[in-house]
Amino acid sequence: MVGKDKGKQGTVMSISRDTNEVLVEGMHCKLEVEVEGVKKLGIDETLRWKEQPLRVDKEQVKLVDPNDNEPCEAKYVMGFLYVHQIPPSISSFSRWTLNTAGDEYIRISERSERTYVPKLASFEEEIAAEMGIKDFKPPKPTYWY
Repeated sequence: MVGKDKGKQGTVMSISRDTNEVLVEGMHCKLEVEVEGVKKLGIDETLRWKEQPLRVDKEQVKLVDPNDNEPCEAKYVMGFLYVHQIPPSISSFSRWTLNTAGDEYIRISERSERTYVPKLASFEEEIAAEMGIKDFKPPKPTYWY
């Protein structure tokens, strides 16, 4: 963060990829008049704090390392969970892939196994067969005109 909020941490509210800016909740705020011209009508002005965008490319905002809660530089590294890991060889990328459910590597042949068996039954009929319901009435036939 920059300015009076330097060193503070906040939650990102929105990201603008076009302008490379982020809005952080409650940080880098500016006091603004909510509705212009109400002073002429005899009503007191209402002021509110409005978040100002922070530029990512000018390093006005950084990511927080979850291990030590310190600001860090981020870069994309293919196939690693942490930057401190020793990279596997290039030939291993063709045989192993990262499991999306856990943190372990699995073989691509195991990941590409077909586990779905198509059946000629409706969703209700499949559930009835799995639950062991015997007196399930099949639906009436439908016709398309």
